[in-house]
Amino acid sequence: MRTTIEGTAEVVRPRPAPVAAPAKPALPMMPAILFLLACIGGGIAIVVIRPFGLG
Repeated sequence: MRTTIEGTAEVVRPRPAPVAAPAKPALPMMPAILFLLACIGGGIAIVVIRPFGLG
């Protein structure tokens, strides 16, 4: 531990506490579910349309 003499040029200041990182928000579930449903629907549409030569 360092000691200082009062009134000298050197002043020891306590360090500020480190700032904690903010918590990450939860994953947006509704957009993820809608995206998944859109992908499934698109895959089904390709399977249905492709035999007719439109794909």
